[in-house]
Amino acid sequence: DVYKRQVSTQSTWGGIMLYEATKAKNDDDDEHQEIIIELNQMESRYRDDRHSNTSHNSNDMESKPLSEKYKDEFKGNFSKQLTKRFVFWQALSMTFLAEWGDRSQFTCIALASRYNAFTVFLGSTIGHLFCTSLAVIGGRYISEKVSEKTVNLLGGILFMAFGVHSLFTILS
Repeated sequence: DVYKRQVSTQSTWGGIMLYEATKAKNDDDDEHQEIIIELNQMESRYRDDRHSNTSHNSNDMESKPLSEKYKDEFKGNFSKQLTKRFVFWQALSMTFLAEWGDRSQFTCIALASRYNAFTVFLGSTIGHLFCTSLAVIGGRYISEKVSEKTVNLLGGILFMAFGVHSLFTILS
């Protein structure tokens, strides 16, 4: 039963990563340039706003509603907040589903049945924190050197290979 879940999970994530690899842009420099342009535009607007605050009287500033003045910035920030929430829930659900029924979970069950449950909880949590931290830091480092398309392509192939391996384990 555990292997069946592994096959379906690995194949699903492999398929998702391969799909994302086909949708990713080939050139990350375009994205980087877009970010630089957007930051420069925001800085320019900020300078213009500061300049207009000092050069106009307060009645002119009060006549323009704040909601109109910063509508674009609000929409951009709102979109970024939604993206952050989505990424958070995606990371949480992926980690939870990948770890559920994992050997490390069974090891924790066995240890907790013999030793102090809080000590097992603390040790396993810190161990998982170190492991996940290495993955996140390594992923961040790799993303600076390798394109997202390449990472998704290789990750998708690896997940599919693990799924095939698990399938052969079930069949044999």
